[in-house]
This record gives sequence, structure tokens and C-alpha cells, in this order.
Amino acid sequence: MARTFNGMRANRVPGATWLKSRYSGAQGNCVELARLPTGEVMMRNSRDPDGPALVYTGAELAAFIAGAKDGEFDGLAKVQSASAPVPDYLEVTESIDSTPATSRYRAVGAGLGELTDTLLGGEATLSRDTAEQMLRVLGAVTLLHRMHRVDGRGRCSICRTKPRLRWDVSARRRDVCSVLAALSLYFGRSAGERGA
Repeated sequence: MARTFNGMRANRVPGATWLKSRYSGAQGNCVELARLPTGEVMMRNSRDPDGPALVYTGAELAAFIAGAKDGEFDGLAKVQSASAPVPDYLEVTESIDSTPATSRYRAVGAGLGELTDTLLGGEATLSRDTAEQMLRVLGAVTLLHRMHRVDGRGRCSICRTKPRLRWDVSARRRDVCSVLAALSLYFGRSAGERGA
């Protein structure tokens, strides 16, 4: 029998038959489960079927399902708006220098907030499923944007790379936060563009 463990690639589980809830979204994105020959249950994210999976005992899964039925996790499914309070661990305590990089950072944040508020205010005509998905995406992107806060030199603590070694010509240095670059392009502004 093949050994299964937490974090193993879900596509490497031999003979797994993955099941998902009939309540999954329009795209079928959901948590999927497979019963293992050991009696344990493996769980994966259907958006990443080849990604890592987690293994639970039957008792652990039963306890989780009972808690879900009792509403213990209902607050986790709520979508936060861009104006929702920032968790303490993401709060910035020092002031941010006003530079072109930080101005772009704030502009992207404002754009995300406006788009989220528009959707929450009902000004956009979308189906309920589409609106819920859009709000989930915007909530995740807003959180990602907050996590990738840039400093006065346009670098963020997550994307900042170590200086490359002189003899390592293959190493490429990232000059701008990858999240800021992607969001800046989306909002019609090149990440390398100077000015507010």
C-alpha cells in the first residue's frame, strides 16, 4: 500500500476517487474529499487538483462536519470589503514616505476599495454567483495588496530579494513588487511608471 501523508501531491494518491459537494460554486471550485484504504480521509482544493492534500482521521472529519453543521465556522465564509478593518498583523505602525512608489501603492489600494464598494453598493449588474465570486477575489486581492506594502524605494518586504552575487549572472533582481506590478497594469498604470 502506498504511503500517504499531509502535504503530499493529491495527484500522487493511488486510486483516489475525489468527491465534492453539490453546493460548490458555478465553476465547481470546492474542497474535495477522498477516502483512503486506511479509513482516513484526504482533502484537496479543486482549484489545484495536483496541489498538496491533507489527511484526516474519520473522527477528525466528523468533528469538523458537526461543527460546520452547528454554524461554528459561518463567520469564515463572509467576504470582507476593502473598507473592513485590517488585521493587526498587517497594520503598518510607521509612516510611509511619500514617493512615486508609495503613491502608486495607495492608488492601487484606492482602486480596489472603490471597485469593492461599487459591487457591495449594488451599482454593478451581476448575477449573485458572479458577484459573490468577484467579492471573494477582490477580498483576496485587497489582502494581498495590504501584505505587499511597499517602502520608500518601491520594494516590499515579501518581494524584496537579496542582492545578487557579482559572479552569478543568471540571477535576476526584481526591482518592483510583483503584486504592485500586476495590479498597476490592471488599473492602467505601468508599475515602473514615475509619478503618482
